[in-house]
Amino acid sequence: MDTFSRRSLLRKAGAAGLAAGVASLPWSHEADAVSTYKTSLQPGESIDVTGTDLSVTQALTIVTVTSGPIVPPPPPPPPPPPPPPPPPPTDTTGFEMGIDWEALPLSGTAYNRIEALAKGTGSLDQSNIDAPNTSVLLANAALHRRTGQAIYQTKVIAMLKADKPYSTSAHEPALQLGRNLAARAIAAAWVGYSDAAYLDKLAKLRTAPTGSGDTATMIATHERRGNNFSTCCGMSRIAIDLLIGDTTDLARAVKVHRGYVGERDQYTGFHFGDLLWQSDKTKPVGITPRGAKISTADVDGVLPDDQRRTAGTPASPNKANYVDQALGELLVTCALLGAPRYGDEAVVRAYGWLNRRRFVQLGDDRWQPAMANALYGAGTANPASGTQDGKSFGITDWLYS
Repeated sequence: MDTFSRRSLLRKAGAAGLAAGVASLPWSHEADAVSTYKTSLQPGESIDVTGTDLSVTQALTIVTVTSGPIVPPPPPPPPPPPPPPPPPPTDTTGFEMGIDWEALPLSGTAYNRIEALAKGTGSLDQSNIDAPNTSVLLANAALHRRTGQAIYQTKVIAMLKADKPYSTSAHEPALQLGRNLAARAIAAAWVGYSDAAYLDKLAKLRTAPTGSGDTATMIATHERRGNNFSTCCGMSRIAIDLLIGDTTDLARAVKVHRGYVGERDQYTGFHFGDLLWQSDKTKPVGITPRGAKISTADVDGVLPDDQRRTAGTPASPNKANYVDQALGELLVTCALLGAPRYGDEAVVRAYGWLNRRRFVQLGDDRWQPAMANALYGAGTANPASGTQDGKSFGITDWLYS
């Protein structure tokens, strides 16, 4: 067999041939040699290469080339398409509500009450202004948020899915939605329920028809009524905005809230009733300003449009349950917004006016003092006698223990 120098091999590489495999190439110009053999052999040929000028220390084994077309290997299959991205997680920042979740006890009187409450039965009904079973919903949601146990999450989602819709033929549809929807949004956030269809339904309820004029929709009620109709609708509007991430509407809702608590430079579109309890009748507000007086009567922190619904006067006020209802809704709103002190601490001053009159929350408003004192400091609200969950919120004896 011929002996080839490296130069002769390269010259011989001109004719096109078929591929051959080289088992070993012990010189430094391996790439050139492989290229040479791949283009110089014809079907049926084989060669042995030796020579000192190539620094070959052993013979090269050449695979004999066979005739026939070369069939290239099939291309690799395309990679599978990537899975769809998961839905963005709900931003639960606003839903922390000043609660120290990790510190919540898993034993004791308050925990035992909440745990028993979570086992309750019953369904949700948006059309009922007394908001039945809100506390059952919140108890399950809070226990899931604290423990991570799926049994509580499953019950919350089932209750939300079976929620009976509001009715335009029932009493005060705007009040129905305002009192009920905040707890739905809070519970959904606490269990991480972000079903797109459910979030869309909540979003649309903000502008669903609920009457005419000032109460045409939940948003209209928030922006036009000057009493607890506004506060409950604002509470639920803001909770929904936070849940669905509607920052545009949230910004407007916050301006309306700030206008209600006395910041007239933010918003002044409310329609108030009798101005008897307004300290400045030319500049009516939802909560009167610091140091406000009517004649010599202290009205600093009064909710005028709810206080007027009693038979009392500034000089001789009566306890007004409407005030407690509105104040509780404002308190939840403040918790969702990070406990701000808008309106020169308007909400704190409102509890202060009640304290000075020795008025305390009664009945299903008794959940408020624990929350108010946790958010704004001990002594903000006079302690209530016992505890009871409310229409729109509750279980504060455990959440703020």
